Amino acid sequence: MAKNLEYYLKLKYPIQINPIPEEEGGGYEACIPQLGKYAFVGDGETIEEALRNLKEIKKDYFKDYLKKGIKIPEPKLEEEDYSGKFVIRLPRFLHKHLAEQAKKNNVSLNYYINVLLSMNNPIYELQNLKQCYCREMGYLISQYRLHIQKGTKSNVNEKESIIGPPLVA
Repeated sequence: MAKNLEYYLKLKYPIQINPIPEEEGGGYEACIPQLGKYAFVGDGETIEEALRNLKEIKKDYFKDYLKKGIKIPEPKLEEEDYSGKFVIRLPRFLHKHLAEQAKKNNVSLNYYINVLLSMNNPIYELQNLKQCYCREMGYLISQYRLHIQKGTKSNVNEKESIIGPPLVA
């Protein structure tokens, strides 16, 4: 379907309806917050009248926008549908550490990570892991520089480059 006035008028935008206080004249106002809470507003003595006025204002604005080439945003979904799962890539040492901690606690890795996230306080654990990672990287960099300076090939095997397991909280 071409994106003309008819197309935009058929889109379902969430509408907010608010009573107007008696001291301000009473009645109701209807607005479309996604298009501008104070721009797309219709008011009336009844909710139906406010909605009719909003519909006319929306039509007038959309005509004007299309004439001037102004992009009209389409309605946003209120809430996206989440599956409850996502994929994350992590360094091997972190994967290993989390798996070991899960095993130590006699739970699955998935459950263990879920608990850490739910606790909303994995910061201490992550700080320890960061320190170990920085120590490991520092050691590897120093070994690499040493071999470059000596002009020798690196013969440091994987076991020599591991300082030890990450600190356990």
